[in-house]
Amino acid sequence: MKYPTKTDVDQRAHDAVFAAARERGLQDIFGEYKTMPRSTANEGGVETYCAEFLEVAVGEVAPDLATFRSVVEEDPSILKGEGKYHLTITPVALQTAKVLDDIETLLTGIMSPLALRAEIKKLSFWSLEQLKARKAQITERQRLSKLPVAEIKQEIAASRPAQSRYFPYDTLPADLTATELKTILRSYKANTYLRQFGAAQLNDRLFGRG
Repeated sequence: MKYPTKTDVDQRAHDAVFAAARERGLQDIFGEYKTMPRSTANEGGVETYCAEFLEVAVGEVAPDLATFRSVVEEDPSILKGEGKYHLTITPVALQTAKVLDDIETLLTGIMSPLALRAEIKKLSFWSLEQLKARKAQITERQRLSKLPVAEIKQEIAASRPAQSRYFPYDTLPADLTATELKTILRSYKANTYLRQFGAAQLNDRLFGRG
């Protein structure tokens, strides 16, 4: 019986780690770029694009979402199936039909059959991006409808940007020094700064407070 050498064990461990990283990367990539159906051919194309972008051999580094985003940013035509390796892209008509089906499923049981048919007919004239936004809106409304009112209020409050210390006045530029501000306040801009930034904030900057 031949026992595996340390080299064999190390190689198997490396292969297992690489396979896991590759699968995770491909899941992330195909999860974000849904117009690109996952297939053996598309997986190979994605791997090759990532490897060439990183200037390494295919199989040396696992593909990942950040790298593929950079690839697409460099050559957006890839998402039209026009790139070097001609990835298969789902036609817009099929994408549109899929989103419409999703919306119909989401609204079934909420709208009457007649109203639903009218809604789907109206939406059939919308662009793909508009349909995606509508689907996201419906999904979010349905999610919120299942939450207690108190939790909804908490989410709304958390999503609001924090008010500045000197609200409703604008915030002075962080790199504006007290000396520079003094010069401004001695000029014709003084009243404008007072209206825009408020007396309290101006005084705090002049005297190094806050």
